[in-house]
Amino acid sequence: MRKVFVVFAMLLPFFLNAQTDVVSMIREGKLKEAWNYLHSEVKGGNLSFETLEMFGNVTFEITENNYSKKDITEYINQTMPILEKNAFQQTFTKVQQARIFHKYNTLFAKKAQIQGATAALKVLPQVFDNADRCIALDPDFAEPYFVKASVDDEVPAFLGDVAKRGENPKYRMGINIELALERDPENIYFLAQSAAALVKRNWSVEMREKNAGNAVKNRILLLSDKEEAKKLLVRAVAAYNSKSNPSPIEKAKYEQALKLQAKLR
Repeated sequence: MRKVFVVFAMLLPFFLNAQTDVVSMIREGKLKEAWNYLHSEVKGGNLSFETLEMFGNVTFEITENNYSKKDITEYINQTMPILEKNAFQQTFTKVQQARIFHKYNTLFAKKAQIQGATAALKVLPQVFDNADRCIALDPDFAEPYFVKASVDDEVPAFLGDVAKRGENPKYRMGINIELALERDPENIYFLAQSAAALVKRNWSVEMREKNAGNAVKNRILLLSDKEEAKKLLVRAVAAYNSKSNPSPIEKAKYEQALKLQAKLR
């Protein structure tokens, strides 16, 4: 046992340095290099939670950048089966399982989105089911709530409740935005995207109250969508400015927030 501990202690700096190098690649925008490294790791049998989570994160970063649809689809196709197969390892906690399965679900949704409206609409109920599975594993996990909000934002109102939950999807979007931000209030991506979604919805205070129905009894809705969006944008800019080393996605969302702020002045 002592020998095992000594060997682990000797190798630990190597593992930490390797992980730091990957983080540096991501911060510098070297996403394909980071993906190639992590792909070789998981193919070589490194299926730790940290490696799988970072692998999913890098693939998602790639989907948010200006690569061709063909390239993005190829990265997604190679990443998804690995995440799906290994998300529910018995050695993982429920919190860890939720995070890896969530990475799978975001890529599942992205792939359908790339394939077009028909494919996307077909899989949306499954995206919601997957998000709810993550929430059941970890109710404090913000990202599945935001995935559901993003789906309802993307789908035009005239199509109704494509997630088949028997709810007003645009009202549900607002609730899931709130639930996500309650759990992760300084997430730049959430803040910028939520502001854009509210501007698009563009409900007045009266409209928000009308659509809330009975749910509004214990809540006071004092802001229109545009006014709430302005507040979220202020928070997004502040969150970005507090970061010493923001990721490429955070930088992109910060720039998006500044543009939307200027538009709303």
